[in-house]
Amino acid sequence: MMKMEKNVNIQLIFRDQFISINSWLVDLIVNNQTNQ
Repeated sequence: MMKMEKNVNIQLIFRDQFISINSWLVDLIVNNQTNQ
């Protein structure tokens, strides 16, 4: 049971990082397009 919870926590952490990286990439792309 504890192992399962630990896996879920790790997945949540990865998901949060993935979302923040995605938003950062989108910002980068949008900035590049407006600069050109």
